[in-house]
Amino acid sequence: MTRLLGMLALAALVAGATPAGAQAPKEVKAADEIRGKFSDDKDLPKMKAAPAGPITDAETFGKLWKEWQGDAPLPKVDFKKQLVLTGTTICAANRVFGKFTLTPEGDLKSTFGSTLIGGPGVAWVIYVLDREGSRPSTARPCLDPRRFPMTSVRILAVGFALALPAVAADKDVEPVQEIKGLIIDNKEIGKLKEKPASGVLTDQKEFAKLWESWRGKDAQPKVDFKKQFVYVVATDGAFSKLIGGFKLTEAGDLQPFFAVTTVDSPGFIFKLFILNREGVKTVNGKALPEGKP
Repeated sequence: MTRLLGMLALAALVAGATPAGAQAPKEVKAADEIRGKFSDDKDLPKMKAAPAGPITDAETFGKLWKEWQGDAPLPKVDFKKQLVLTGTTICAANRVFGKFTLTPEGDLKSTFGSTLIGGPGVAWVIYVLDREGSRPSTARPCLDPRRFPMTSVRILAVGFALALPAVAADKDVEPVQEIKGLIIDNKEIGKLKEKPASGVLTDQKEFAKLWESWRGKDAQPKVDFKKQFVYVVATDGAFSKLIGGFKLTEAGDLQPFFAVTTVDSPGFIFKLFILNREGVKTVNGKALPEGKP
């Protein structure tokens, strides 16, 4: 089983499994899919332009489209028969994707994922879905716009191990310390770009700078950068949840794997992991820089 399959299994556990004996949800195909991006970090606040849950009226969709696409022609959506769902992620180079299922009770569930590439800007996707689908013999239940979960799951980081099979020699790595934090203010969303692109911090000055920005005057934890380093994970939505961990291969490659349950909320959430350098030669296939106390 590959690491990717492992992460998908993790996402499935977060999203909730189908109880034994229950009728499985049916996959729902989008009627239309529209993608776009903003290449500058000054546009990060536009991630919050989309309302929580589905868009079910032309006025709300028109305002979102104006914010994201300006004067570009507005796509045709028949809101009597269709609705809209959106997904966003930081860094314009990423790709957001969604999967939709319909339960026998008419509950539409959405699962969003994205690649993880460090860089400026925002990537977004708009999905147009039919409210009612049909099979040759019987009609499926109408998609009730009031019954949408505000939570979805996306893969945040799987590193470079996507195509590599897990082997028995891989070891779980327990952090020396884990620090959690959140910033509940969209005015501070730009601070997300301060996260190192690789996630790795090996410099005391850089760590102190990030700590002051994200934690203010809180007591800074002690890190011996000759023997330790810091790994940073962060995502938008202060009420989201980050789950995952670290694996160390026999070759000494540390491979972080994380998923996030995204809840539409202001600000962002982060975790800082203090890890021992012993046995770690690379992180996600890239050499671990020398520590700078």
